[in-house]
Amino acid sequence: MLKQNSQAPAFLYYWGSHFKTTRQTDEIADYFRPFISRGWRCDLVMERFPENDGWLKALGDLGVNLHCLPRATGNFDFSAAFRIAAVCRAIRCTVFQCDNIATAPLIGAAAARVPVRIWYKRSMNSDYEEDRPPNLRNRLAVSTRLCCRLASRVVGISRTVGDELISLGLPASKLFIHNNPRPEWSGRLIGRNTARQQLGYTPTDLVILAVGRAEPVKAWDILVPAFIKVATAVPQARLLLVGSNNSAREQQFMQRLQPAILLHQFEGRVQFTGHVDDIKPYLAAADIFVMPSRSEGCSNALIEALGAGLPCIATDVGSAGELLGGHPAGLLVRRNDSDDLTTKLMEVSSNDGRRKVMAARAMVPDHVLSRQAHAERLAAYYDSLLPFQSENTYGADLENCIKKSTSGYSQDAHQ
Repeated sequence: MLKQNSQAPAFLYYWGSHFKTTRQTDEIADYFRPFISRGWRCDLVMERFPENDGWLKALGDLGVNLHCLPRATGNFDFSAAFRIAAVCRAIRCTVFQCDNIATAPLIGAAAARVPVRIWYKRSMNSDYEEDRPPNLRNRLAVSTRLCCRLASRVVGISRTVGDELISLGLPASKLFIHNNPRPEWSGRLIGRNTARQQLGYTPTDLVILAVGRAEPVKAWDILVPAFIKVATAVPQARLLLVGSNNSAREQQFMQRLQPAILLHQFEGRVQFTGHVDDIKPYLAAADIFVMPSRSEGCSNALIEALGAGLPCIATDVGSAGELLGGHPAGLLVRRNDSDDLTTKLMEVSSNDGRRKVMAARAMVPDHVLSRQAHAERLAAYYDSLLPFQSENTYGADLENCIKKSTSGYSQDAHQ
């Protein structure tokens, strides 16, 4: 364990979830590493410890202090806010970060007088995600507006997320755009033939992959009818849907997908995998990646598909336009438009030459940082917000990245 200076800045990340895979622990350890290298004291709040204590070794080796607190049960769970405030005071927290579970944690951090409070906004608001007109509650957006006021800064995972917050009154000067990082690997890390054999596909099958979960926001109900139309004309087409489908909500959604599959006798051509810990074999087996989502913040799956060299078709939501706009390996489709998805999917599925050209040109755009560079950029930004730091401590590089992050937004008059 690394020795920590009691006078150093204290960073508390209120994660609020729990570890489901060792991959998550490794990613969060990498997240903390640049803060540790700066001499910061680092703490992580989670919902519960994993059953396997070995998963926490990477965090323990770094010297990250771990806390378990019950997850907030609602936006205004004041008992949760009280618990968070107590932890913030106990560790003399300097910088506090919470993600989408935000209102109660930010209330707690503000009550504890934490000088720098970060809301990391990773998704769109519920009315957009559910593709419905905003109701009165959505228009008032009390919790969202309160979070914007309580937070010293808001980190938006894409410009789309940032635009939504700006429309609700967030000053542009408080917004920092920080997309997800690229995967640590590139290309296919398992042989294509081996992957296909493991998943039951033949060398001549055309495998169309989607990654998500069986919920309306991921729009598998848009993709399945589009696939059926394409597969009728392209007999070798197969649909591979990777993601959780076991919860009651997910099972209810699955019941909406099955009738069309059964009607066209496509049970053998549509495969649901359920949750998987390692996506790489599925990317290796695929020929085309499709993201039909009604809403995304910044899709990790789309970044991973580009990194795996796949032609990509994606709804123009979240960061998809930034990733695929003008990209030779990608096509954008209109949101919630099965006909547009069918047309684009047919273009790629029925044209071997075009598909091969797209695959040859598939790569993650340069603006998507490596995991290390992604964490370093965030740490440098947080470091610049410390109340005892001068404005010029971290030089032109950080200043330029902040300017690029907020460019295009008008500056608020009430900064």
